[in-house]
Amino acid sequence: MTKSRYFLRSILRFNTAKLCPYCGSGISKVIDRKYIFTTLNECSQCSLFFRHPLDTIEFNYKFYQEEYEQNDGITTDLPSDVELQNLMSKNFFGSGKDVSGIIKILKSLLARPTVKVIDYGANWGYTSYQFRNAGFDVQSYEISLPRAKFGKKLGLEIITDENSLIGNVDIFFNSHVIEHLPDIKHIFLLAQKLLTNDGYFISFCPNGSLDFKKKHPENFHTFWGQVHPNYLNSYFFCKAFKNVPYLIGSDCSKQEDIEGWDKNCQKILDVSGIELFVFAKIKNQHF
Repeated sequence: MTKSRYFLRSILRFNTAKLCPYCGSGISKVIDRKYIFTTLNECSQCSLFFRHPLDTIEFNYKFYQEEYEQNDGITTDLPSDVELQNLMSKNFFGSGKDVSGIIKILKSLLARPTVKVIDYGANWGYTSYQFRNAGFDVQSYEISLPRAKFGKKLGLEIITDENSLIGNVDIFFNSHVIEHLPDIKHIFLLAQKLLTNDGYFISFCPNGSLDFKKKHPENFHTFWGQVHPNYLNSYFFCKAFKNVPYLIGSDCSKQEDIEGWDKNCQKILDVSGIELFVFAKIKNQHF
């Protein structure tokens, strides 16, 4: 969607209800603003930062079929056959979608022969491909039909109906997905349904925490908007997962900090980095 169309849509929907996309509260305060009509708001109940005007579920689905673009050369720009073969031959190592560090973390969390993973929001399959090569039993889900179809070139079957996902998995993984969703509670409930009792909900997303805002105010202002209607922060995750073990941080390269988590307590690491992550055992959390 062009900036002019986005601006016009914001004007036309400016007077729609300002309801939190997680808890539904109508009480919030404006903490940032773009182009007069678009605001970032803090929910007074759950502490989620969310954009107004909001998008409907129907608009969100259509948007990710036809209009979603990221200017990083790999997320939404599908590689040519030659480029893809080059990436696959290196297992994406050294590329912008190299998840070898994340794989190392997942293996440290679950030291077992076979780890069952759902890659929720798999895009065109670069993460699922690396998970599979690491020996994980992977299910892949993607809302975008064209990108899911492209996954066949990587030898993947990326499903587009989340009702087809099979439960009893060890990890419900989502990377830079939750900030796009029109209904955040839905992903928690879905993960809860599909995870084992001791399984992990693992999410990576742009960091909306105030520690990051203080350190990088210009980036904080940039990272929410048209394609990021939600801006997740550590306070929100603490409240959402208040009754279960979790680890929240913003620098997963510090492997020793993650390995130091005993997996049964609530622990918050430094949250001033660019990317927020949360590992949580959400099976017994009431949403």
